[in-house]
Amino acid sequence: MKTRKLLSGILIAVLFAGASAAPAQAASKKYQVTGTIKGATGKTVLLIANTGQVLATQKITKSSTSLILKSTRATTNLNGSTLQLVTTSGGDYFGPVVLGWKTKSLVYTQLSTTPNSSGKYSIGTVTVKVVSASRLQGYALVSKSLSTSKKTIKTVTVKASNYKPVGVGTYGKTAGGSTAALLPQSRGLLATGILGDIDIRYAITEDQKFDGGDADGDGLTNAFDVNDDGDAVLDQADSNSPTPNAGANCQVGASFNIFTNFKNTATNLAGNINVYGTGDTAATNANIATALTDTMSIVLQPITSVCGSNVTKSEFKGVGALPYAPASYVDITDKSGGTGDYQWTVGTGQISGNTVTGLAAFTFTASNQISGQDVLMQRVTTANGNVYEFAGTMGFVFVTHPLPLRYSIDDGGNWNDFEFSGGSASYGTAQKIALADDTKLTVEFAVPQRLAFDGETAGYWDLGNMTYSPDAPNAFGGGNGPGKCDSQSKTDSTADSAVTTTTRTFQLAFTLGTCFTEKSMSWGTPGQELQGGLDIQVVPVGGGGNSAQKLGISAAL
Repeated sequence: MKTRKLLSGILIAVLFAGASAAPAQAASKKYQVTGTIKGATGKTVLLIANTGQVLATQKITKSSTSLILKSTRATTNLNGSTLQLVTTSGGDYFGPVVLGWKTKSLVYTQLSTTPNSSGKYSIGTVTVKVVSASRLQGYALVSKSLSTSKKTIKTVTVKASNYKPVGVGTYGKTAGGSTAALLPQSRGLLATGILGDIDIRYAITEDQKFDGGDADGDGLTNAFDVNDDGDAVLDQADSNSPTPNAGANCQVGASFNIFTNFKNTATNLAGNINVYGTGDTAATNANIATALTDTMSIVLQPITSVCGSNVTKSEFKGVGALPYAPASYVDITDKSGGTGDYQWTVGTGQISGNTVTGLAAFTFTASNQISGQDVLMQRVTTANGNVYEFAGTMGFVFVTHPLPLRYSIDDGGNWNDFEFSGGSASYGTAQKIALADDTKLTVEFAVPQRLAFDGETAGYWDLGNMTYSPDAPNAFGGGNGPGKCDSQSKTDSTADSAVTTTTRTFQLAFTLGTCFTEKSMSWGTPGQELQGGLDIQVVPVGGGGNSAQKLGISAAL
């Protein structure tokens, strides 16, 4: 998932000062990448432009087979394009194709401007290398390094270890490694190389702009990199990641953003799942699978315009054999409902409550049937008749909720536990937390979790860098409420960490009455119930995604 924030003006100035001029443009044609690929059975190869557009795909079903990737659209060249691999069985992003090398520790992954006379980029034989025990990650390597002098591949290098790009094995979680744009210390610019939390020592300047680029030079394109700017802060927690350019000068770029919502709306806390819970709240495989089926939605943010032409048709599919996603494109045009996003409830097979032809309901049987590295594609048709495809991943997936442990209405002087018995809690449907309009409520939660992704310590990871906010969609007695109350939110500044035996907690202190006052809404009369309860929303700092837990609230007598 790539929901990225703007770089500051000074960083843009530093990065782009002295950028080289664009190469002369050749006539547009449908270029091809050809060769032989070995060891790629069960993989799908994507030819991705530096703008993020998917130009061609090919499923590999044999241990050795011809590679023929023909661009679906005419373009002037494949400058900056890369070849990326996706596991067909499971649909997870696998890794890049290394097209050449300067040394074992400096390799090339991007095509350049010059094909042969027939419009083909011939890359010879490439062989897949598996690097993880799960076989979910790896890369492919050409048998003979392609030529930089003939401009077959770009001279921009990415850091590698024995030809393996450094991002491979952790989905780019570790810091990036390009040497193409190292800032000389003699220039006196930021001796540490750090500006805010952006590590500009390793930035590939032109690749900051698009999802198909490799901003941190670790060998992974931004769209598939969980840490695309190389600052060791995951994108979900990074408010300073580069925002991709959606197609300046009609370069046909767009960003396909995907994230998950995982909310527990039962006011008696039944259905809450957390690693630190017990009994009905325990994060078991069966409990998570049931909740994913019943409540999770995948949000597909629509691409509304490409190259100045409005999108008139939107479709999506999964890449590879994603168990829950359609294998062929399904039309979701005009299915976004009132949210503007495509809210895909996987368990019902619906988009924003609408039935979609070709989109089936899916029942999860295991928590690991969905991954933040699952690859989806969106295909859009614009008003001028052009068709474009883009790929993306979710980055991470919420699989548990924030679990309320205790609360205080006197600044922590006294605490009341949320005691569970038979699936109900003492402060749920039958009994509400009574608040006056000036009462400060402090709630202590066990933080929500995600599953570890391949390359991390196995198991669950506590989610950090999350912003907790009260959200009252309804008022006391019914009708519209103030909604999400950002003025009363608080952010957990601790990073993700592997779950241990010690419960990781977070306290949110807020005055709900302030939310009503800010929206010029009246507080409830004594004993009146806050209709629909109070949602505690948990959203990553980097944007996208949501987990939530509902609490029962009444007006104090």
